[in-house]
Amino acid sequence: MKNNFKGLAGLGQALAEWLKAFAGSIAILALILLFIQPTSVVNTSMLPNYREGDRLLVNSMSSPKRGDVVIFNSGLALSESRWQYLSRIQKIFLKPEDSMTLIKRVVALPGERFRLEDGQIYIDEVPLEESYIKGTTQGNLDIVLPADNYLVLGDNRENSLDSRDSTVGFVKKKDILGSVFFRYWPLNRIEYIGGSQ
Repeated sequence: MKNNFKGLAGLGQALAEWLKAFAGSIAILALILLFIQPTSVVNTSMLPNYREGDRLLVNSMSSPKRGDVVIFNSGLALSESRWQYLSRIQKIFLKPEDSMTLIKRVVALPGERFRLEDGQIYIDEVPLEESYIKGTTQGNLDIVLPADNYLVLGDNRENSLDSRDSTVGFVKKKDILGSVFFRYWPLNRIEYIGGSQ
């Protein structure tokens, strides 16, 4: 009988240890999800660097810098075509009329003068070198960015709804959900992206 009690006590102790480890794992996962969130690319505005279907991790604690790829609430209604690409979990928390999340690259920072002329971007009158773009940057614009506002552009400059269009405009810091730091899908394109590129 004594041995049975010893066995039960040992089982109870093992179960308690397992429950502690499980609770610790859940707490760590919850903490990670507060600062890191997954997202996926659903259009071609970031070609050639990010393709439709790419799955990315976003650091929600980062402070955007020039060259960072960010996701942000656009204020534009979520379209039917984008709704179909959302995961089941995302569909639980979102409604079709919610704001679309867009992915773009930070080009100009608060307080900077952004000038676009003849396909060339100037930041505070210094030409910006952009090795990551596809196509020509079209438009003419000369403006100083207000405080807490960022100018964002897609890498696929001829096929991107971005800050050049008044429906998107500048992006307020409070609307930026985070900076992309890791691509985990597809497997043949896994990449640590880090900060500015």
